[in-house]
Amino acid sequence: MSISSSPSQLVTTHLQGQLLVETSTKIFSEPLHVSSPIRDGLRIIVVLQGRMQLEAGDAPLLDIRTPTTFAVLSEGENRRQQVFSHDTPFSVVLLQIDRELIETEYQRNPASLLCGMRDRSGGSLVLRSRKADTTISALGAQLLGHRDANHGFYRCAKALELASLVFEGFSPAADGAFSGYLTPSDRDRVRAACDLLVANSVDPPDLTDVARRCGINLSKLNRGFRTIYGMAPYRYIQEYRLDRAYKMLASGHFTVSQVASEAGYTPAHFSTLFRRRFGVAPNTLVPHASSREINRLS
Repeated sequence: MSISSSPSQLVTTHLQGQLLVETSTKIFSEPLHVSSPIRDGLRIIVVLQGRMQLEAGDAPLLDIRTPTTFAVLSEGENRRQQVFSHDTPFSVVLLQIDRELIETEYQRNPASLLCGMRDRSGGSLVLRSRKADTTISALGAQLLGHRDANHGFYRCAKALELASLVFEGFSPAADGAFSGYLTPSDRDRVRAACDLLVANSVDPPDLTDVARRCGINLSKLNRGFRTIYGMAPYRYIQEYRLDRAYKMLASGHFTVSQVASEAGYTPAHFSTLFRRRFGVAPNTLVPHASSREINRLS
């Protein structure tokens, strides 16, 4: 079989290997059958043009004929049968994302973000798909059309924006209608939910339980948080914990290990999150940190 690839095919890695971005356009001279297993990991795929059929694990057949976005989370290897149609350009954007990156940014595991089904074959598989809207299609087209591997920052930023929109599209909040308008009572309920999360910031309760206790549905709670605070609930709590940790370190009365424990993190995880949030290692704020602790956490 002959496969023609356009010059748009490009693979780049970002964020110290936590994000892989692949863009390509291919034309197959005859139908291509792929039966190799789906490997472990999280992948987001946006098909911009072309036809493809995919059977993954025990999930229903996915028949793609129009621009489509789908996400696959495989724990271990899972069965795959995939067929690409011939004589039609197949243009696709593939993102492979490290689980730890998702867990750090969302404070949730990828499976809960996708709200999917589990495979019955002994492995574990989550597969979600939906029609690609105009925004996702436009972002995919921008990535596909950008052929300069030296402009990594652009590709990384666009890929993260694309991933965020895909996760939002698969979230429970996307299934409900909410325009963004909040009544005064809605705002009071969202603020009450925020107070509850802050009061339990080291071990935040489940959002479904928080919504129930505050008398608001989960969809409106998530959207309301973004309207009032500009970010998702768990992201707000993470930033609250890190801001509080910064103040404790700056006071000069606590060690890095003490602050990490108080914030609910292991010292190593705390150091990583702190660097990402403030751009400096936490020990730089401790005037008399021991050399042993500095070497361990820097």
